[in-house]
Amino acid sequence: MRKILDDLKRLESEGFQFEGAEGSLEILIKKALGRHKKFFELMGFRVIVEKKTEEEAPLSEATIMVRVGDRVEHTAAVGNGPVNALTMPFEKPWRNSIRD
Repeated sequence: MRKILDDLKRLESEGFQFEGAEGSLEILIKKALGRHKKFFELMGFRVIVEKKTEEEAPLSEATIMVRVGDRVEHTAAVGNGPVNALTMPFEKPWRNSIRD
């Protein structure tokens, strides 16, 4: 329990926030207890935010490469902001692994 609290304090001092992020807190606890299952490996990602003209809203594009099981997925998506753009390509490998 002490390790969990120490990790939590350290991460919060680095700027992480766990209020309203129960899933992140659960992962932190499971890792400390040795019960965390790694569902994928993030091999890399890139996010580009581009604004072509003054009138147009910025365009965010994200590309990720993940390993799910023995399969490597390389996907890209355009989204409404960088976080949205990153979320969308993460969904494809999960959909494919659920079908298998």
